[in-house]
Order: sequence, then C-alpha cells, then structure tokens
Amino acid sequence: MQKSTRHSKNKRASSSGLRGKQGQRNTATLRIESAKTLSKMDMLYHWFCAAREKEVWPQVVQYASEYLKAQPDGARAAGPVCGTQLGLCEAFIHLKQYKKALSAFANIEAETLDAEQLEAYISLLMLLHACTTADTAPAVLRLYEVIRMEAGDGVKVFRAACFDKASKRSFTASYRRKEEQADNYWRPAYTLFLPLESQCDAGRAATILTTEDTLLIHRELTAVEDWLALPVEALAHAIQKGEPFPIPEKPLTLEEQESLAERMAEGENFAKWFALRLPMPDTDNLQNLSWLRALVAAALRTCTWELPENWDSQRREIAARENMALIRRFAEVETVLLQRIHTPDMLTEENALLLEPMHRWGLYCALAFEALDEGNPNGYLRLLRKGLTVCTSESDMVQFLINRLLEGSKPIASPELLALARKVRAALASCDPDDPAVQRIKESEAYKKTAWLIEPEPLEQMIQ
Repeated sequence: MQKSTRHSKNKRASSSGLRGKQGQRNTATLRIESAKTLSKMDMLYHWFCAAREKEVWPQVVQYASEYLKAQPDGARAAGPVCGTQLGLCEAFIHLKQYKKALSAFANIEAETLDAEQLEAYISLLMLLHACTTADTAPAVLRLYEVIRMEAGDGVKVFRAACFDKASKRSFTASYRRKEEQADNYWRPAYTLFLPLESQCDAGRAATILTTEDTLLIHRELTAVEDWLALPVEALAHAIQKGEPFPIPEKPLTLEEQESLAERMAEGENFAKWFALRLPMPDTDNLQNLSWLRALVAAALRTCTWELPENWDSQRREIAARENMALIRRFAEVETVLLQRIHTPDMLTEENALLLEPMHRWGLYCALAFEALDEGNPNGYLRLLRKGLTVCTSESDMVQFLINRLLEGSKPIASPELLALARKVRAALASCDPDDPAVQRIKESEAYKKTAWLIEPEPLEQMIQ
C-alpha cells in the first residue's frame, strides 16, 4: 500500500515535471512566434510609411491592409493603427475608390485619435466629400457625437478645438479656390457640415453660405454663442444679403466687435469691402456705429501706405483712392461717434489729449479734413502735425496724406500768400538753427498759413 502510494507520488511528480518542461517549450515557442509577428508588423508599418511618403497609393493599400490584419485583438486603438487606417482612407481617395474609402472611415473610432490624427481625419473626410457624391453624413454625425459627448460643462476639449480648426479651413476663399482647381471637384468641402445645421458653428456657417433665405440666415446667426468661432465668410455672406449686424437681439461688446473686425480684415479683407460700402448708421445706433468704426480701423491697418514702385500708374491710383476713402470714412465715423459719446467741450484741439487713445487720432483726422475741405491746407498740415505728436504710430498714414496733398490736391497759392511765404522763409534763413527766434516764427500765424509752401518735406519737419 505504501509502495503504491510512493509510486503514485513519483508518477505525479514525473508527470508534473514533463508538463513543466513542455510548458516551458510552449512558452518559448509562443515568444518566438510573437517576436516574428512583431517583426513582421514592424516591417509592414515601415513599408506602409515609405509608400505613403512617396505617394505610391496601391502599395499603401497593400501594406496598410496587411498591417491591420496582422494586429492582435484589442490593438485597434494604438496610435500607429489609427495612422494606418487614415493612410488607407487617403490611398482609397487618391485611387478614386470612394466606396472603399467611406468603409475605411467607418472602421475608425474617433475617440482613439490624437490631435494630429483627428485633424487629418477631418481633412480627408472633407476631401472625400468634395470629390464625390458619397453620403458622408453618417461619418460627420458620428464624429460630432463623439466631440459633443466629450465637451462637458461648455469646456472645449482638444477634439472640439481640432474640429473647429480643421472645419474653418474649408470656408476660406484660398481653400475653396484650390479645391475648385482639382480635376475631380464635385462640391465645396464645407458642405460636409450641413448635417450639423444648428448643432455647431461649422454647421451654421455651411447653412448660411448655401442659402438666400434671409429668415434662415437670421435664425442661424441668432443661435451663435461664440462669434469668434463662427467662420467670418458666413458672417460676411449674411451681411451682404442684408442681415443687420450686430443683431439687435444680441448686442456685442467692444472687444467682440474689434476681434471680429480683425478677423474680417484677413484673407479676402471683408472689413475693407464693408467699410467702404456699408451705409452710415443712424446717429442713435451706437452698436452699429461702433461696429462700422471697428471695420474701418481694421481695414486701415491692412493698408499699404507706401505704394510699391513696380505697380503701374492705374493700380497705384486705385489703391491711393481707396486708402484716402478709408481715412475719410474713418474721420466721418469718428465725428458722429464722438459727438454721441462726448460733450462739445471735449471735442476740441485743447482737450484732445483727454480722449481715449482710440479716439484721439480720429478727432485730429476729422479736424484736419474739415480744414482741408474749407480750403485751408496750412490748417490741414498743422492739425496733422499736432495729431502726430500724440499719435506717433500713425506716421505712415500721415506721410501718405501729405503725399496726396502734394501730388494732386495742393491748392494754388495766391500772390499774397506767396509773398508772405517768402518773408517767412527769409526770416527763418536769417536765424541760426538753435536761435529761440526760430521757434517763435514757427508758432506765428504767418508761418502756420505758409508752412505747406515753405517746408520741402513736411512730414520730416512734423516729426521733429
């Protein structure tokens, strides 16, 4: 009995030992096979990347498909896997295998993409949408549902920020011109976001740009929560179609107006277009007056004051006239706005320094044009000089204004004024430059009347 027991124990021990050795061999085999698989996947990924860089799209499809098939279960969320899926979508689009591209998009889980991959996903989806009639609505709706679920408490997480950045690009004129030049162009990429109407700014912008219905435009605009997130192309289209802006029900802060105007001055420069064409608002409509001023100020900052010499005379003259029209509009708006927010006592040369910096130069511009329009060029130059001493950043604009005066708008001096100018010039010539008498002469009424005839380069004299 004891012998049998010992034999059984030895047998179990022996059997256990065999299983242990066999288990070790199996584990080693698995490790070898795993290493081979890993090496194979590494090579496939390397070949895929090389083919994608060289844009050899059939090879991209081959290596991407093999790489994805070789993935073990549960590895679908890995970064390289997502990148490979995106590469597969891109390859199918370039090969014009659009149904396969749409199926490839359906296999990508948006929540697994990092920031760079998400931007690429949206860009490729826009490309597929633009060159086909494929139904991309399910893909964009699925994507936005992921983004919407993640943006809790009104805080935009990185996916929402990536979505805004990528979608805005499709609305720009430069992007639209480029896509229209493609051989397989079918429709604007921004129409991808039409299924998101009333859900997000990209959806609202797409809806506005594709409609002439003013009621629909108004409805979409009144739903905007963040004006700085709305593509400005949509806002420009709405204003061109007659939509009052700012919307009476949604007044804007000064900061919002200025930020919007700055954005509208980029690219197509809608700010300049509207600054020159929008009618002057009623004097009691401060929202609209302030908005027009923001547009004019933003447009002025884009002006080329020193016109390039290689421009032909016609182009130079057109640009110069637009620049002058903008400055005139600026002075016009400032005059009305200042009269609405300040007492008459504040709107004088003596009290100009008490105005906010944003209005100080506006007052001097308005006073200078008033003098010029009354046939008083010396007063015009004097006011520009005085304005420049407290608004030194406007020197380029002042130089432009003086050049225009000297080139084509300079009045003809009367014989009496010419005689006075000769006397003042002689008095200045008789003094040493450091003589206090020079300053007294320049402060005299005679000098103020003839400065524009005496000084060969007025701006340089003004800056001193």
